[in-house]
Amino acid sequence: MRVVLVLVLAACAPGPDASTSRKLTSEDIKASARREASEGHAESAEMLADGAVDKADYDKAFSNLFRCMSEGGYGVTNPQINPADGLSYSYEYDTQGRDSRAMSEHSLACEQKYWFAVSAAYMATNEQRMEESLRASMQTCMKAAGYDIPDDAKTFRTIAGDPFEEGTRNRRAMDCFSNAMTRLHPDIKSFGLYG
Repeated sequence: MRVVLVLVLAACAPGPDASTSRKLTSEDIKASARREASEGHAESAEMLADGAVDKADYDKAFSNLFRCMSEGGYGVTNPQINPADGLSYSYEYDTQGRDSRAMSEHSLACEQKYWFAVSAAYMATNEQRMEESLRASMQTCMKAAGYDIPDDAKTFRTIAGDPFEEGTRNRRAMDCFSNAMTRLHPDIKSFGLYG
């Protein structure tokens, strides 16, 4: 089984580099809304304008993404909550027998217009919590490799450590994560990891 991982470290607002892990503020999200509006992304700008992104906004952004892909003639699977964070959606696109390169271009345009900014703000301002069976599996795997992972480590980042540090901890965490996902959630083939 092939599992595609995407590690997302940056949020939708400019600020210090991602290694500082600064939380997004309401003003950061409002600034993102202004950028989205200036780029002609009215739907995303509207959802970000009040400086907060809730589950209803996240769902609406996904509906907009789904609609955009459907209008282009492409399929989108029903979203599943990502066990890696308990917040984000895992989903896949279907070419519907069409050219995959054209679908990639179309999906990028849809994501930029309807999804990226709202999703990033939602993930950066809501508590992530890894599914317990996945967390326990990763903890066991990491301990077997010589890393002490406390029981209160509930996110990929707290288990994997700082992605900007040199060393093998992050690579080992990715291996542990991929193996656990393959075993525990064989139906999920791609998902993002947000840090």
